[in-house]
Amino acid sequence: MSYITSADVVTFNENQMPEGVVDALFDRSPLVKNLYAKSTVGEYFKYVQQTVASSGGFRVVNAGLAQTAPTMGQVRINLGVLDASWMVDAGAMLGAKDPEFLTSQYTMAALRQANCVLEGSIFT
Repeated sequence: MSYITSADVVTFNENQMPEGVVDALFDRSPLVKNLYAKSTVGEYFKYVQQTVASSGGFRVVNAGLAQTAPTMGQVRINLGVLDASWMVDAGAMLGAKDPEFLTSQYTMAALRQANCVLEGSIFT
């Protein structure tokens, strides 16, 4: 099983992406940048997790063995979409000297904020 970091989940066109943009994108969410991501199909993600520990520890000599197995349970997480959409007034876009630059600035700001919200939801 191979993992990629969340910085790799979105694939950037390296020919058009200026140096350091990925780092700038995650500047307010360094944890998200280094998290491992796993792709899944569907609206939920399931995995097995240990819910009760097995026996283990110190005992008195000849007092018998405690041999209990751990209890495992399946965890189901409903997935959502991290939305970083944005909109701008058509007049502002039409009047901009460089609409592509304006688009990239709005996109970067939206993605930065989405990553910041994602990281905040991990800790709160």
